[in-house]
Amino acid sequence: MKGKIDKRKPIAIHPGQHKALIPQELFLKNQEILASRRSLPTKSGRPARRYVLRGVGKCWECYQSFGEIVGLRGSPGGRNNRPRYKCAAIHSRYASRRPKNPNSLLATLEHLELSIRGRQDVRAWQARHHTFLEDKALEDVKALIFRLEISPDWQRQVLAYLHHPDGILYFNRQLRSLREMQATVQRAYRNGEIDLAELQIENARIEAHIAAFWRMRLPHRERYQPCLQHLPSLWEHMTSAEQNGLLTIIFEALFFDNQGRLRWAVAHAPFDRLLGIPAEGSTQEM
Repeated sequence: MKGKIDKRKPIAIHPGQHKALIPQELFLKNQEILASRRSLPTKSGRPARRYVLRGVGKCWECYQSFGEIVGLRGSPGGRNNRPRYKCAAIHSRYASRRPKNPNSLLATLEHLELSIRGRQDVRAWQARHHTFLEDKALEDVKALIFRLEISPDWQRQVLAYLHHPDGILYFNRQLRSLREMQATVQRAYRNGEIDLAELQIENARIEAHIAAFWRMRLPHRERYQPCLQHLPSLWEHMTSAEQNGLLTIIFEALFFDNQGRLRWAVAHAPFDRLLGIPAEGSTQEM
């Protein structure tokens, strides 16, 4: 036979010679019940959860102790569905499944290339780590990013992505002829072909056309603009993946201690200035 064989699928089905243990209707009904109990996103059709601090959350304990930048790893919240985080170094199978092996922690740290010397330091380092809830960590994050005010120019750029995948670039292409007309009027004024009054009238006419363009091309502006003017409201309407995307754009890293408190935030420009975070990135308690 050519091609790869899927061992989970039968090659051929032959009718049995023995009497069925249960009726076929009962078997099919049981299969439906089992299918309804499967709660994994890949089984139920629900999108997989993306942890809000994925990629941007870092362990403050590792950075403070050894100057190492180690990411945080999210895990499901169990029955109460409250996600939590733990240092990726401590999350290792060596540390969690074989704690009696004296070399397990050292093997884990060597695998992660952490520059740690001395087993006593390793034990103390391990003791400083705890699992903390996502809700606790996001309290400090939201208090920080809610300082941000989205300017009117930024609001238009955000709204542009709601109406076209190319965002503001698409609308700039549509406005190219009007922008070129503005440039032509400016050149005519510099060359002495028109006076200041004519320049002002022509610019006002073109700007009126541009304003009418935005009113027609952004029909959902009135619906979404209030959210952009109030960032806490916008945040609450985001999915966990969208919140993670926003944090990734704003921050390079967010360091949390073992209680889930934000201890250091490193932001990209111009967000560092807008949020009042020191540009030099010196370590400080938030």
